[in-house]
Amino acid sequence: MTASPVEVTGCPTWCGGQHVIDRDRHPDDACVWHSSPDIDRWLPADTEDPIVVRISGTRFDTGDAERWPDTIEVLGQTNPGFDDGVDLGVADARRLGRALLLACELLEGQA
Repeated sequence: MTASPVEVTGCPTWCGGQHVIDRDRHPDDACVWHSSPDIDRWLPADTEDPIVVRISGTRFDTGDAERWPDTIEVLGQTNPGFDDGVDLGVADARRLGRALLLACELLEGQA
């Protein structure tokens, strides 16, 4: 896989120009990975790692869009001190909720 700053055709409307071109395997799996700009990024209480909300999706060269639907990613430490799950204070939970709703609207073409 190679990261590419070059223009890629067929970008979804939410794409922020961040692409990973993956054409080094079987032709049926050749694709371009797309990522939106960060919808939100903040440093929650009691942690040094930011929480990031963004959209990502894959466009296969075969046009097979149904294989992997676009997703909303939540990256970062959402449960400080533990490996998984979400355990946030009220302010951070509200902010995550707003960011997720905005991501849904962008993904559905409403924003």
